[in-house]
Amino acid sequence: MTVTVLMSTYNGEKYLREQLDSIIGQQGVDVRIVIRDDGSTDNTLQILNEYEEKYDFITIENDGRNLKPCKSFFKLICEHTDSEYFALSDQDDIWDKDKLYTAILMLEKFDPEKPVMYFSNLRIVDENNKFYRNSHNIRRDMKNKYRTLIETAATGCTIVYNKQLAKIASKVRPNTFSMHDTWIYMTCAFFGNVVYDFEPHINYRQHGNNVVGTSLTKRRFPKIKNEVNRFFNRNLQPRFDNAVEFLREFGTELPEEDLEKVLEIVNYKRTRQSRKQLMNDTDIIPENGFNRFRLRMLIRLGIV
Repeated sequence: MTVTVLMSTYNGEKYLREQLDSIIGQQGVDVRIVIRDDGSTDNTLQILNEYEEKYDFITIENDGRNLKPCKSFFKLICEHTDSEYFALSDQDDIWDKDKLYTAILMLEKFDPEKPVMYFSNLRIVDENNKFYRNSHNIRRDMKNKYRTLIETAATGCTIVYNKQLAKIASKVRPNTFSMHDTWIYMTCAFFGNVVYDFEPHINYRQHGNNVVGTSLTKRRFPKIKNEVNRFFNRNLQPRFDNAVEFLREFGTELPEEDLEKVLEIVNYKRTRQSRKQLMNDTDIIPENGFNRFRLRMLIRLGIV
């Protein structure tokens, strides 16, 4: 089984070696690693070149441009489709030796001719790799594909997907989509199968410079404070823009029922009735009480 690991780096010298070593040490699979550097100014490129010289299955791409994480990963996703499986990787985590093998065992239960994607729980650790908690305290199985229009359950560094999904995802390069992992997740939810693993197989390092991250604490007040800050930050409310982009790329390929659900979000601002329809759609609105309340407030304010 060959897995191509796609990684984008940017000024990652501090933790990069640990991450690369944990990927190289994967058991039960043949690993290829393709790394695109996003214009690093520290010693990241020197480290990458050192590993590329040492291992013939590592390829470094460096065009000097700083595309930012989303577009940098999209470039990798679109240009690399010739592998049995693909995995997305951050530059600062630590993978368990069985991370990829475990994912593939679960993926192989599905029809290989259809898109399929795996994602998992994560162990939250600090910059010194000290364990704090697991990210998910309850399962995040995808009960309804339409909820992916609203909630992103999959963290990119846990995602592993097959060649069929790679072919679909590589056809387009969204311009305004929020993040690459959300795009992969939504695409697979609508056109294939998504499998979730409640067991974590990765140490998800939080060190203050993460592009996307989570809180180390278990205490409720800091977590609620973080949610409130997110609520009032329009840049962190990308659902409408994501739906517009998804419709633009896949609208002609969606069955009528799926198309109607996407259009509910795309058109929700038009009338009071369209907002009410979205607020009351149990296929889309989250089950969790706080998340349900938050989304309905965002719909009323027109900032979904």
